[in-house]
Amino acid sequence: MNAFKALSDPSATAYSFSNKQRTKWQKIIALTPSLQNFSSGFGSDFGISTLDAAGNILQNLIFNYFEAIGEKTKNTYHITKIKNTEIESVNFKNSVLIFCLKEKAETEHYSDADHWVCCVGKQDGYLHLACSHVLFEIEDKYEEMLSNTEKERYFNTSIELSKFRKSTIYTDQIFCVRIVTI
Repeated sequence: MNAFKALSDPSATAYSFSNKQRTKWQKIIALTPSLQNFSSGFGSDFGISTLDAAGNILQNLIFNYFEAIGEKTKNTYHITKIKNTEIESVNFKNSVLIFCLKEKAETEHYSDADHWVCCVGKQDGYLHLACSHVLFEIEDKYEEMLSNTEKERYFNTSIELSKFRKSTIYTDQIFCVRIVTI
């Protein structure tokens, strides 16, 4: 949903967007495997022990999410897997990134990540992230900031690009989602 919001209504706050897009959220929830684990904060468990197989399932899940989101709209979404070395060349004007931080990753607001995030832009050596976990980490101090990179989008935490490596991110599971208006 963070990726969908950043691409379709970037200047809306998370709260107002979630109210407007309730049915899209319901579609995504309906497609999510092991929903009880996901909703409890344990993440989705595909029941597969190899990262390659789980990665293929995850890629298909992201495709399915955006197919459901794009239904009956003038937008289509193109999803491609990219390498961490390609992040600096991503054009955030019409794209976002979806990737998973590992436990060793440190963001602006937490140091024990192990969580999927959406990157909405980059500036001055930092990636701007929209992350649903931030609210749980900082509670009363929570705020959304407006990125002034390439396209104004809300984000709530950031990570240094220099700390982006195999020990902090699943480098073979970085998805670039690009919106195309028909």
